[in-house]
Amino acid sequence: MDSVFSGCDSLKEMEVNAENASYASDKGSILSKDRTTLLYFVVAEEDGTYTVPHSVTQIGKYAFSGGVKKPNHIILSDGVQSFIDINFHIDSITLGKNFKDISNICWIENIYLSEENLYYRLIDGVFYNKEQTEMIKVLADAKVCNMPQTVNSVAADALGDKSGELDLQELYVSDQITDMTKWFKGNDLKKVHIGKSVNAVSRIETKQLET
Repeated sequence: MDSVFSGCDSLKEMEVNAENASYASDKGSILSKDRTTLLYFVVAEEDGTYTVPHSVTQIGKYAFSGGVKKPNHIILSDGVQSFIDINFHIDSITLGKNFKDISNICWIENIYLSEENLYYRLIDGVFYNKEQTEMIKVLADAKVCNMPQTVNSVAADALGDKSGELDLQELYVSDQITDMTKWFKGNDLKKVHIGKSVNAVSRIETKQLET
């Protein structure tokens, strides 16, 4: 769903009358009246970056689907915790302090994480919980996953749902992992290093194995 401003390539500024009962504006975009929901992105900053206002806690489904020009990079405010039913494409994003639901953002090409994030650590394209005891998600462009030795569990969908979904070539399994049968999907992997404690594996081709 495009906004009425789609195609307005020369637009540099957006302003909503303070007495408007439905909308507010900030940094060239349209917000809900209470300024907590970003409804439509319209204009990025000069360098192509768009910084979501601090008051925003929700991103509208079509927020980035009908702007004048798509931003090169989006920096989320600390109040945004997730995207729900998103319908837009962006190339690069920085997740803020309180972002906690990564299920809908893993397709984004370049993801960065605030060092103050309360829930995750992002290491070489792989999401772990804050304590680094669980591997949660390998991003599409990660080539090598070397699990920290603190990792003792892996989310069932950490390696994606189907062949070709990831560019991952090498996987080094933590010595704390014992069972690989519930999460391992290695169709496109070229090398797997199995840790010393693993006692259950599944569907791993012989040419992939290294112990």
